[in-house]
Parts: sequence; structure tokens; C-alpha cells
Amino acid sequence: MWFKNWAYWSNIGTMYDLPPLGALRAFEVVCRTGGIRAAAREIGVTHSSISRHMGELETWLGTALFERSAARRSMELTSAGKQLGLIAGEAFQDIARGVAAIRETRRHNEVVVSTTQSIATRWLLPRLHIFNERFPHIEISVRVDQRPIDFKGDQADLAIRMGRGKWPGLNATPLMGDYLAPVMSPALKDQYPFRSLDDWLSRGPLLHDLDPDANWKIWKDRFGPESLDMNKGPQITSSDLVLRAAALKQGVALGRLALAMDELESAQLVRLSDDYMHIEEAYWVVTPLNRKRPNYVDGFIDWILEEGAALQKVMARKMIEA
Repeated sequence: MWFKNWAYWSNIGTMYDLPPLGALRAFEVVCRTGGIRAAAREIGVTHSSISRHMGELETWLGTALFERSAARRSMELTSAGKQLGLIAGEAFQDIARGVAAIRETRRHNEVVVSTTQSIATRWLLPRLHIFNERFPHIEISVRVDQRPIDFKGDQADLAIRMGRGKWPGLNATPLMGDYLAPVMSPALKDQYPFRSLDDWLSRGPLLHDLDPDANWKIWKDRFGPESLDMNKGPQITSSDLVLRAAALKQGVALGRLALAMDELESAQLVRLSDDYMHIEEAYWVVTPLNRKRPNYVDGFIDWILEEGAALQKVMARKMIEA
């Protein structure tokens, strides 16, 4: 089947006697903008390049598209030029509308979630089966994106982000808080004879999260020790990778416990201190302003907020028990 389709499209040039498409596109822009220089600016080429395209198109057609007279300073189309201008304009508009429709095609009842790799891997994806069992008719698509939130540039219905919730022009609803505490692999802990957390932080390998809300300086300012060397140890750009490195016995991480919960429950990681720092509103559900949402998107957001509240209660209880 693919071979037949390929053969069809490969022979399209012989089935349709088309002019050079680059020249035709340039001509359409000239007609729409009213001149060669304006067309050159829109396409991003030199005006001499546009002029060459016009000559190429006229040669292929065997007829003039522009009136050429020393007495005329403005560009005038011949009757053939006007006719081709209308045809080309309608054709390119149809192509533009068709491409836009393809790009905007969405499955029915699909919710598109934009989030970071850390949240997707450690929090959202492990829970999606719960949602899918309750709402099998709703499709969830997850897009990993570290860039600033921009609903104009993609089809996401909502975003889940770490941060402080002050994103201009966006709705931000608190999802849950989090706790920071030193964590490491129990196997690595057994390799070193350090007796206290201060010993570990002063002498052991450290892992640094580049997230400004989860770096060792925050811990040092509140709990010490004064000898903690902030320049020691690798810097890692993802909270998920920091925790993975800790589980792989590469050092001590100041871990986000909401993201480390599975490893803590399975003893792949252990806390090194009863002390912790509370980030009150660490994660947010972000949506665009003034965009009407389908009911199934609101339903997914409600479910996300319920899951966040449930994990918040579990973490709070564990902090008390510790």
C-alpha cells in the first residue's frame, strides 16, 4: 500500500503541469503585498531574487505578467497576471487552511498536559492509571517541556509546574506543597563511617539541584553546618535526575520528598535527618486566562487537585511520624 501511495505522489509532477512552485509562491506574495521589495521582506530574500522568480515564471508561462513601460513607475499586472494572481492566492489560502486544520486536529475528549520531566516521571505518570480506570473515555496526552509556559504556542490545555505561582497572564492554582530533606542511598551510607549529618554534609559527596527552591544554600542557611562547601559535588538540572543520582550511590541530595516518595517507601533512599524544610505551595496547575475549557478538562483538573491533596496529607503524616 505504501509503495502504491509513494508511486502516486512521485508521479504527481507528470500528472499536473505545474509552474516552478518557488516562483509561484513569490508571485503570490508580490500580488498580495503590492511590490517586489515588500515581497522580498516578507519571504526574507533579496529583491533581485524575487525579480528572477518573476522572470522564471513568465518564461515558463510564455506570457508577460507585468506591464513594463518607462513611463510607469508603479507595478501593474497584465490581464494574465491578474488571473494568475487570483488563482495563486486562492490556492495558497486553501493550503494554509488545510495545514492549519491538520495541525489543530485533536482526538475527541483528549486532555493535553504540559509538564516537566521530573513531575511527569515521578508524580503524574505513576498515577494516570487511576484516572484511566475511572474515566476510560478521556485520553490523556503528556508533553514534557522545561520551557516557560506558553499556551499560545502549543495545544496544551493545562500545565503542571514547580514554582511560586506568579506567572503573568495565567491562572495558577496550588496543587500541593512539598518538603526538602537530605536523602541518600542506604548502601552508600553503609560505606562511610560518618556519625552525623554534619559529617556527611561536610565530608561526603553532595548532589546539587539547580532548582533555586531546592539547593543546599537554603538548607545551610537554616540548619548548617557552616563548613558545608557549596562548590563541592556535581550540579544537575533536573530534580528527577538528582534523586536518581542519589539512589545510584553518587552522593547526598537535598530531595523533594513528593518526588522521592516511591524510593523512600521502597528503601532505595533514606532520610538522613528528622529536620526538613516545608515548601508550602511548591506545585501548581496552570491554565490560560479567558479560554473556555471542555468539561472533561475541568474533570481532569479536579482529579489532579484531589491527588495532590491526598499526597500532601501522606507527607504531612510522615513528617510527624519522623
